[in-house]
Amino acid sequence: FLPGKSGSNEGARKLKVFSAIVCKKCTGGIPGEVLRADKNGILVAAGNGGLLLRELQLEGKRRMSAHDFLLGNPVHAGLSLSGTAPHPSQEP
Repeated sequence: FLPGKSGSNEGARKLKVFSAIVCKKCTGGIPGEVLRADKNGILVAAGNGGLLLRELQLEGKRRMSAHDFLLGNPVHAGLSLSGTAPHPSQEP
């Protein structure tokens, strides 16, 4: 998870997922790319479909629902959670 970073692992923190729902109908994006982040969770592109993250824990923080996580952590469509370079559309 790279909040506020673009293409650098400097300052990256680990994100543990405790609960997720497989979404086979979700298409688009590259694996690890956030497709949507709202009160229902964080939808992340996967190899075939996507994962709706429902409960997670950011390194050094408590375990919480995705809704609570989003209240204090800016996550937007297009953000890469894979720890690799951002999607080409995010390049400066």
